[in-house]
Amino acid sequence: MKGEYWIALPPEAEPSKENEIKFKIPERPIPLRYWLTLREELRRVVGYYDRDAVLEDFMKLVDRAYKEAPPDNPKEKLHDLITGYA
Repeated sequence: MKGEYWIALPPEAEPSKENEIKFKIPERPIPLRYWLTLREELRRVVGYYDRDAVLEDFMKLVDRAYKEAPPDNPKEKLHDLITGYA
């Protein structure tokens, strides 16, 4: 996705530069496509209502692994964190 401009206005207001908001996808340690794939797979595995909580916990573990592990190999740290997750 490319950045786009979104304008939020009351029904009769005229567009102006002050009303423009730059749209940006938030940065994640994994690409958005993988995040969406994980979210859909979690829907199948744990159900619709629990998937967001499980995915949020997983993303926290991914962030923690990237911060605590050596820059060249966060996979081992992530594996250890997931194994210890209960």
